[in-house]
Amino acid sequence: MFAYTGEALLVENAFWPWTAFTAVLLSTRLIFTVWKDAKYGVIPNVIILLAALFHYLS
Repeated sequence: MFAYTGEALLVENAFWPWTAFTAVLLSTRLIFTVWKDAKYGVIPNVIILLAALFHYLS
């Protein structure tokens, strides 16, 4: 999902923030299921979420 989001961003697809939101949501859900091993995966999720929000709101 993140790869598709990156591809959509590169080809300037207007819907890339929605794919980013979906990817972050799914990734965060998976991270919480194995929190002890994957807790640092939240950091890139927050960065991607902020980038998508900034683009969506501007």
